[in-house]
Amino acid sequence: MNTLHLLKTGAFSKVCKVSKDTIFHYEELELLLPFYKNEKGYRFYHRQQVETVYLISVLQDLNMSLKEIKSFINELNPEKSKNKLLEESYNIDLKIDNLQKAKQGLEHQISVLDFAQKIDFSQIKLEQVPDEPLFISKPLKDVNNLEENIADFYLLCREKFGLALSIGIMLNKEEIYQNTNGDYNYKYLYIRMNSDTSVLKSAGLELIAYHIGDYENIIETYKRMIDYIENNQLEIINFSYEDPIYDILSVQQSTDYVTKINIPVRKCL
Repeated sequence: MNTLHLLKTGAFSKVCKVSKDTIFHYEELELLLPFYKNEKGYRFYHRQQVETVYLISVLQDLNMSLKEIKSFINELNPEKSKNKLLEESYNIDLKIDNLQKAKQGLEHQISVLDFAQKIDFSQIKLEQVPDEPLFISKPLKDVNNLEENIADFYLLCREKFGLALSIGIMLNKEEIYQNTNGDYNYKYLYIRMNSDTSVLKSAGLELIAYHIGDYENIIETYKRMIDYIENNQLEIINFSYEDPIYDILSVQQSTDYVTKINIPVRKCL
């Protein structure tokens, strides 16, 4: 065969912008066979085969494995190509949606850190808060293993939204009133995220305080809040919401942690 217009493996790989090992690997998988192999075993490729390498690269960019690519190429037809492109277009839409949600989480965390620089953490105050969407966990079953619950919820949020920087904790009012040792049985976890599975936290009056330091002594801040509630003829409506302001993401020592506690309240009748 006249090999004048054919390319040896090295030249072909340079044209394709891939390594010779990649070309050999494609041959092993029968994805790309030499156009011609002479009696000495030298491989030659036709310039049109560059298109095959390009197609493999495009399909890899669409997260197809080489095994899937081989099957796709062997059964290639316009309808199958169209369906694959539609499928990948849908997957890209999902990724865009997840990236937008991840960006939302980043922007929320940035706003929290900006807000924290302007706050007097020693204050306790009443504030009217607006509606807010929360993505909430299922009820916590093993309340004695809070760290594992948080880890599981973190993985779930990463899978759904691509990011979960600040995980909050919900505590029911019975625990707030009755627990005297701070060994709280937390009910739910949440992140502040607007999604089709989020729950709308109702607007209303909330008592807000900031706990400084380790979580182990957070009961001291709750005691201060209960004193405020009782002295001002208020009552707790349902859950409290604990949000990390400064945590492992922003400070080195747990003694510098700051947790914001929101308790929905109303005037006693």
